[in-house]
Amino acid sequence: MPRKGGELTRTREIWKMGARSAADSDKGKSNMEERATSRKEASIRRLTSAGVTPPEKYSLPPAGPRVRSAREVALRSLCLGIAATHAQGADSESIAIEVEKWGLGDALTPEESRALTPEGDAEIGLAMSYEHEGCFMLMWAMGLIEDLPGREFDDVDLIGQHMNQLFDYRSLDSICQAIRWRNDAELLDELDYLAQYRQIYLALPEESRAEPKGSLAWHAVLNRYRALEWLMSGKSVPWDSKQAWGYPVSCG
Repeated sequence: MPRKGGELTRTREIWKMGARSAADSDKGKSNMEERATSRKEASIRRLTSAGVTPPEKYSLPPAGPRVRSAREVALRSLCLGIAATHAQGADSESIAIEVEKWGLGDALTPEESRALTPEGDAEIGLAMSYEHEGCFMLMWAMGLIEDLPGREFDDVDLIGQHMNQLFDYRSLDSICQAIRWRNDAELLDELDYLAQYRQIYLALPEESRAEPKGSLAWHAVLNRYRALEWLMSGKSVPWDSKQAWGYPVSCG
């Protein structure tokens, strides 16, 4: 009998532990749903302030805690900065020097490598002229710049200032040491906002996307969204994965 009573006591304890675990799980799920709703509502307020009507529906990409390393993200921001700088007029010889200095040979995508040559594809190069938006998004996520403007980066002086800030670091290690990551909640807030903004443009005929809707032009939304989605998507998804992003690698 004592043995039987002991077994019953253990059974009760196991049941209680299971009940507590289920309750904690339900509470965690409820908190996540509340945060998602709060995030969505904050994005709607931002879109309204930007002068655009929020979409009725939009899909938020699977995203979780940031897992990419400081080195990987710093290299990607340098690649985007190099590509944009070349597309905006820097000569190929100067670009080649920077690529060698930073050791970007293996970090550049095949498309980026082709675009950086003297005989590079002009159409690809034009699309890459907007990649400073993705570069600055990653710099913002790394805490290397304080703010992202609510409109596209169309101030040449500001673009030059941020580019100089990035390329003035002595080495890749010095960039990594300067990184002060924004927290995941702040990054996911921005991703939700850009996902909604992107949906507004995707709902339009392609020929109508050239006209800015609100304060952010299509190429600014697309390049910022792509950079942040890549950052939060997990290490297994490469930058130039067309299947993952659902749009051409060159985002112009």
